[in-house]
Amino acid sequence: MKDAVVVSKLLEEAGIDAIDIVSGTSETNYWIVPNMYMPHGCNADLSQAVKKAVNIPVSVAGNINDPFVAEKILREEKADFVDLGRALIADPQFPLKVRDGQLDDIRKCLRCVRCKESILKPPVGPMVCTVNPAAGREKEFESRIRPVSKRKRVLVIGGGPGGMEAAIVASLRGHDVTLWEKENTLGGQLNIAAIPPDKEEFNGFTEYLKVQLGKQKVTVELQREATGEMVSEFSPEVVIGAIGSKPLIPNIKG
Repeated sequence: MKDAVVVSKLLEEAGIDAIDIVSGTSETNYWIVPNMYMPHGCNADLSQAVKKAVNIPVSVAGNINDPFVAEKILREEKADFVDLGRALIADPQFPLKVRDGQLDDIRKCLRCVRCKESILKPPVGPMVCTVNPAAGREKEFESRIRPVSKRKRVLVIGGGPGGMEAAIVASLRGHDVTLWEKENTLGGQLNIAAIPPDKEEFNGFTEYLKVQLGKQKVTVELQREATGEMVSEFSPEVVIGAIGSKPLIPNIKG
């Protein structure tokens, strides 16, 4: 940090207009693209030290996926600007939703680093985001999620993230949607993923999907396990099976 402050002063004297603070090397990759084990706003103390030493604007990046974290950094004068990177991959409308007070509608980045891995680790493919299916395929999704000409009665079986997303999109398009979940809560395997230390933010994604189901007026019925007879009796025009997968138990003694 001491070196960074000295260099920043020299840069200001040389006529630089602003300084953007990030950190890390190839040996400390978890600082370059911080994961969910790293603190929110993990570079803010670095930017604060630089900001105190120079008079030009200072911005900072690093695990800023929450508007309250961003606001705290600014209020505590640790930076003049905050950078949103992966937060905008997860939800390109993040700043507009903050401005308009639509905080429940923000699809927050989980800091899972899947986006980075999808474009840097072989086999390199298109951008992928755990919470935003449209990431890297925005044009394709824009053409698909449009109002339908004929409203249908749609039944979604399974209340995990896949089933919830399917129900939300079907309702967005104008269908009459009902979702059945055999457990007494929504979320599916997200509820398991959120149990280990520092992975609580998976709960936030579950809550986001629940809020969107409510806003889209999807009829959600819990503790409703689907059978062929029940589905026939319900008489949907379309059935979406989102019952997930069975866990693989390896054949290892003990």
